[in-house]
Amino acid sequence: MPLYIVQFSYTPAAWTTLAKNSEDRGVVLGRLLKKLDSRLTPIYCCFGESDGCAIFEAPDEAAVLATIITAYLTLPSQNACHEKEAALS
Repeated sequence: MPLYIVQFSYTPAAWTTLAKNSEDRGVVLGRLLKKLDSRLTPIYCCFGESDGCAIFEAPDEAAVLATIITAYLTLPSQNACHEKEAALS
């Protein structure tokens, strides 16, 4: 399966939510990806324009789009981060 990277930046509201309710974002995202026939590799923290990136395998671009939309609508601190997607391979 191709690898994809999604870069994200937390808004101030997301940082507040994460500070109050700390959780392993990789576990939460990994469960979501598994339901969408995809697989998470590590989530990395970044300095600069983005706060982090998640690298994952997905069958195709439609699965990537479904993942991003579902994560945006259902994960904790929803609507609190901005995402950019790019294909790695």
